[in-house]
Amino acid sequence: MPMTAAQFALLLEPGLSKIWHDEQTPAASEYSRIFNDRDMEKVTVTDAKMAYFGPLQTQDEGQSIIYDDAIPPVTKNYDFVIRGLGYNITEKLQDWDLYGEIAKLEAGLRRSSDFDIDSYAFGVINNVTNTTVSAGFDGLALASTAHTRLDGGATQANRPSSLGALSVSTLQTAVTQFKKWVNDRGRPIVTSPMKLIIPPDLEITAREILDSQLRPDTANNTTNVLNKYGLELHVSRYIPSTTFWALLGDKHDLNFFWAKRPETGMTIDFDTDNIKRKVRQGYARGHGEWVGFYLGNT
Repeated sequence: MPMTAAQFALLLEPGLSKIWHDEQTPAASEYSRIFNDRDMEKVTVTDAKMAYFGPLQTQDEGQSIIYDDAIPPVTKNYDFVIRGLGYNITEKLQDWDLYGEIAKLEAGLRRSSDFDIDSYAFGVINNVTNTTVSAGFDGLALASTAHTRLDGGATQANRPSSLGALSVSTLQTAVTQFKKWVNDRGRPIVTSPMKLIIPPDLEITAREILDSQLRPDTANNTTNVLNKYGLELHVSRYIPSTTFWALLGDKHDLNFFWAKRPETGMTIDFDTDNIKRKVRQGYARGHGEWVGFYLGNT
């Protein structure tokens, strides 16, 4: 049903002093500060992962050198969804609004569009242990204690077996873990933590940990080495949990794909002259490789 003049009668009469909206200054876009921002070039995007060769082997005297095979690629597919919204108003309401509010509806629709982009992307973060939202090359959730290697070697973790609140000690464990991961042939990976992702509830705690010259958890005047890592703090409005925290590395595979950038459209119904406007957009989200992400708590 269209929005009618009767529903918004106040906008058609003089005398209002001020109209207060449900939104003030729009929040700045966040998704591109966390996710790799990519475009889809076909209906399904396929990423692949493979491994080269293992360690060198001793060649005994008079014997042939040992040959190895590269490990064939495994794949991760990204399929997009189309999301949209619209509104419908009568000609009377459009023409007789005295306050310019109907003209602002388009801006309100764009705010819904912007919000959906960020909230859809952060669905990966908010479901970090859920394979339904995002499974990687190894078929596991982004955060797991049992990530597999292509060569069948020992499994690896990018979360502790027991999740813990953000503190100096838990953050030290997370930072250290970045230097202990190995690739699919067991060789060290060079990656460093760059961002600490938290909800607004943990901002004060995080700033005490990262900005203090001395450790905030002890009175022994111990140097706080965590502030030497230069971790960037990302406080996200799209994380509803009050305890979530995670580290994001300089090299990661959290992806947001554009299939359709926001497109608006309008039509006027021939019989009623009602006005319809809409916005449609399409995207995919997820991860392939888990290295470069560490979950501290959900």
